[in-house]
Amino acid sequence: MRKKASSKALEICVNLQKTYENDFEGWVREFINFDGLKLPFITDQQIDIGNTLVEDRFLAIAGGGGLGKTATAALLILWFLTTHPFSKIPTTAPNGHLLRDILWSEIPFWVHRCKLKNLFDVSTQRISVKGFPNWFAVARTVPKDTKKDINDTLAGFHAPYLLIVVDEASGVPDPVFTALDGAMTSENSYILLISNPVSTAGYYYNIMSGTINGTWTKRFYSSKESSLVDAAYEQRIIETYGKESGMYKAKVLGKLIELSDGIIVSPQKYDEVLLRNREFQDGSIVLGIDVGGSSDSSVICHRQGNSVIAWDIFPRLDTDDLVEKVEGIWRFKYKQKQLTAVVDAIGKGDGVYTKLNKKGLFEVIGHIGSEKAIAEKTYENKRTELYDKVSRDFENLHFPVPPPEKLKKQLTNIRFDYSKEKVALEDKRTLIRRLGSSPDEADALSLTEAVQIVVKKSSVYVPQRKIAGRKKTLSRGNRYGKFSKFV
Repeated sequence: MRKKASSKALEICVNLQKTYENDFEGWVREFINFDGLKLPFITDQQIDIGNTLVEDRFLAIAGGGGLGKTATAALLILWFLTTHPFSKIPTTAPNGHLLRDILWSEIPFWVHRCKLKNLFDVSTQRISVKGFPNWFAVARTVPKDTKKDINDTLAGFHAPYLLIVVDEASGVPDPVFTALDGAMTSENSYILLISNPVSTAGYYYNIMSGTINGTWTKRFYSSKESSLVDAAYEQRIIETYGKESGMYKAKVLGKLIELSDGIIVSPQKYDEVLLRNREFQDGSIVLGIDVGGSSDSSVICHRQGNSVIAWDIFPRLDTDDLVEKVEGIWRFKYKQKQLTAVVDAIGKGDGVYTKLNKKGLFEVIGHIGSEKAIAEKTYENKRTELYDKVSRDFENLHFPVPPPEKLKKQLTNIRFDYSKEKVALEDKRTLIRRLGSSPDEADALSLTEAVQIVVKKSSVYVPQRKIAGRKKTLSRGNRYGKFSKFV
């Protein structure tokens, strides 16, 4: 009985191959039920993806959000299995979570709507043609150590017809793509890369930017041109990140994020601002205090309005000495002005924050960059939130006195990571390895943005800090002083 069922499945697929092997659109029209869905059929963009893969075989896609890239991949998998006898389809993504929860949650949805669903045996991360366990699509997670077992991910598959699908390709490690080279030599091999173009380096980025040409066909799709995407999506991205942001380019327009979008300040903009903006503006004083560790200097950035008017750099001061230095700055420079000190309150900085706050001479804000951002739906943490504000505000800053020479190198090397759901900065340890030192001057400048963020937001996240082995919650009044009335 089982042999008869497998013979019937093979017969059906052989006949389907004759008609639909090169007709993805026709297969979808004939065998997929769209009743109750937003649209009665796939969009022109989705049709173009399918047709281009059929014609060109090696297709890399960059697309905005919501235009149905993953749905198209799922449909292509079902089409390929039923029209290419004895085919194999390995699929992968940057991690098991993305693979399981995105692509492999989409496949069963379309199997349920497929008139050929009785041809399939479906499990959590595998789908095969009944009676043929070696005729299948399967999920393959990228190894954590990409130097090992890479052939088990993609390169070890051999079949009369092979389709490789890489979802969220911008986040997949380069060795995985290198392993694809072997598959590209076969006449009946197809490769589909789909992603938001959120990376600024790597194999996928090099393909999409034209650094790697070869046999790849590239397509860029905008969410604005998809009937699947509501206009509210674009507006939400604009309100959250800004229309000039890298996030808008990648997640709406489907365009590559340029290197200048991925760093805090471009070298050109840095030089232009320092040459052009030299006013001493009036206003209250904000001290951004980046407290050095055992080997780093402590840096204090003095800001008045939008003017960065002074810098102090103190090599390896202990807590009491640094507190004394800050008190001296207030007493001899700014005693007659409104002053707020923003302290990086981690490690030794916690003691500096606590002692300055206890003195009560001026307003003190304790800032912990690893905590939730005030705009927590937008930013991964507070450090990212401050640096994004530096990036947005930099052209309006004034530098009437020359900043430390290190500042330019730091600001032009600190990179955003757009591959995550929220805006993030690259790991600080990675940055330090590239710079050769901690970005103390840039951190001090970023801390001066904290006052404006606190005042402008309607709510705050009250942080918890570990002090002497126990958790201590900073009250709103202690943490923000007079600014607590705004929040």
